[in-house]
Amino acid sequence: MGAEALAKFFAQRLDYLLSEETEKFSGLSGQILRLKSKLVEIGCFLETMDPSRYGNESVRQWTRELRNTIYDAEDLVDQFLIGANLSDESEKALLIICCGSDLESIQVRLTQILDRKPLCDSSGGYRKSFSSFVDPGEESFALLLSKYINLPYYLRACLMYCCVFPVKCGLSKGKLTRIWMAEGIIQEKPAGEILEDVAEGYIEELVSLGMLETDQLSCSRIKFQVPNSLRRYLVDEMMEENFMIACSDSEPVIPATVRHVSIHNCRRNNAIPNLKDLPIRSLFVVGVGNWEHQTFTFYGLKYLRVLNLEYMNKMVKLPGEIGDLIHLRFLGLKNSRFQELADNMISNLRSLQTLDARLSSISSLSDGLLNCLQLRHLLMSKCELPIGIGRLKNLQSVKGVISTGSGGSISGELGSLTQLRKLKVVLNGCDEYDVYTSIMKMSGLLSLTLSSSYFGELLNTWEPFSPPPLLRKLRLEGPLVSLPDWLSSTENLTKLRLGFSRLSENPNAVLQFLPNLKHFTLWQAYNAKRIGKEFCPAGGFGKLEVLVVASDNLVD
Repeated sequence: MGAEALAKFFAQRLDYLLSEETEKFSGLSGQILRLKSKLVEIGCFLETMDPSRYGNESVRQWTRELRNTIYDAEDLVDQFLIGANLSDESEKALLIICCGSDLESIQVRLTQILDRKPLCDSSGGYRKSFSSFVDPGEESFALLLSKYINLPYYLRACLMYCCVFPVKCGLSKGKLTRIWMAEGIIQEKPAGEILEDVAEGYIEELVSLGMLETDQLSCSRIKFQVPNSLRRYLVDEMMEENFMIACSDSEPVIPATVRHVSIHNCRRNNAIPNLKDLPIRSLFVVGVGNWEHQTFTFYGLKYLRVLNLEYMNKMVKLPGEIGDLIHLRFLGLKNSRFQELADNMISNLRSLQTLDARLSSISSLSDGLLNCLQLRHLLMSKCELPIGIGRLKNLQSVKGVISTGSGGSISGELGSLTQLRKLKVVLNGCDEYDVYTSIMKMSGLLSLTLSSSYFGELLNTWEPFSPPPLLRKLRLEGPLVSLPDWLSSTENLTKLRLGFSRLSENPNAVLQFLPNLKHFTLWQAYNAKRIGKEFCPAGGFGKLEVLVVASDNLVD
């Protein structure tokens, strides 16, 4: 990450800690305010510096020293938070004295570095030959680089994080948003705009500039990635500055100051790097099928904010030391065989914003989840939730949860989550009324998926029901007696999927009049043997762009 972004993001974080962790920092507020002021001064200077000057070697050395000093300050604050959580009052008093002294020393170092700010001209230019980054037929790398260096610092940081994942792993809009939030690089808006909307605006801006490319996998799945030439340049820069290291089957040398590690496609246990006691903030592990807990440890990775473990085929039990990661904001366990999240593990993850365990073997979550008051995204696959889930008022999306489990029903509690924007719930046939009543209270809901508990079980679409007025995406998965009457009132709906509905009558008599419908999928939903012109009558489906019909009943 560039020094400007690092200084400004850290200053914003100090602001947040002073307002949200007032008691913990009560003895350090003066030092924290002075450090924040110095960071703001540094950020303002870097903002005005000509980007071409970064090609000058003396400027690069000065920037590297500045970055490492800010890293030291960040480590110190994170270590203090860990100590403050573990200490009694006498230990905390000693901790405050030691931390205060160290903060003063860091401020002196920053002042000295700023006093030596570079006065060199812009000679030196860029250090690397452009030709080594360019793909034939791709937009001129010089143009891409020019766009990149003229981006605001927070968009440059966002692009860098896009490059941490392997090149073949396209990133969805949701995943990008959740990781950017966990890394603290989404700018708070004065008007109180939701962070997820701010991140979506970032993505749209980067796409419009050609800095992010889209890959349409299906009518509902879009992946994003950085153009190849720019990606290679950014990865080269990040690895040279020890911001990120990528590992595969080779055994890399991990720099002591590295902040982000990406491990992918390791097939040999001896290729697993030793990460103990490194100041890593994010660890991305993808497609490492042979790892077991005995061959890898999370001890010492106390500063982790993002932990992503995907396609882990042999590790069925999460290491208990994950419960010690008090800074963890993003825990990704997608497409892995993990079977449970122990209560004493998840209850300690009080900074957690995202838990993504879709397509894992985790079928229930314990009461410890209720301690995760910062949780915004709970993404599961047919999972039972603890009673009390209604107290998690920051939740923005809840997916793959069962309305009633062995511990009781959460259907009524869902009505307390009025701030929800995305909901995917499995109905079990005994509490539909409570689920639909709860949904009607979610005035800001944008996406809704309702599915029957078992394949072939009737999906009850309760009447009367008034769908949330802003609803844009709707999926109904399971057999329907008939098309629900309330569908005609979903005027803002842009995407609709009916799955395994087994309707005998043409659903389009109602759906053709939905004014904003763009994507319509009938997946084993309509039992007709032939579909002719009457399926899409003249004047109907005024904005439809994509129609998908899949049926075993269709004949030639």
